[in-house]
Amino acid sequence: MFETFYDNMEEAPRLSATLREQIRKATALLQTLQGSGQMIEGLVRGHFREMQVQYGEKFGAALTDLHRRLCVVEERVGVSAGAGSATAPQNGFGGRLPSASINGPSGDGKGMGLEKMLESLAGRMESLEKKMGGEK
Repeated sequence: MFETFYDNMEEAPRLSATLREQIRKATALLQTLQGSGQMIEGLVRGHFREMQVQYGEKFGAALTDLHRRLCVVEERVGVSAGAGSATAPQNGFGGRLPSASINGPSGDGKGMGLEKMLESLAGRMESLEKKMGGEK
């Protein structure tokens, strides 16, 4: 019985050292994992921003094309551009072509320009539809 007790007393410092080493390794691993998580989050955010910009560019190009096509149809039908919108004097966009802007991560409100463009296009389209409906 005393022999087992002395054996256990001999092993205690060695087990304590092993435990301290394992705690040190676990702490280092945890720090590495936390750093990796931050790095991965940064990569994902960067990739998302790139995709957001690409989408904004494609959306802007589609809006510009839609605006161009709408102007052609208005000209053929004999409706002055922007007739459906009291706030859009010349072509529904204040005399300029639409350009895409998307809300940034800060939510800076740049997307409001898109909302106004879409409202203007919808108003112009409604005006054309009424004119075409009246001719039938």
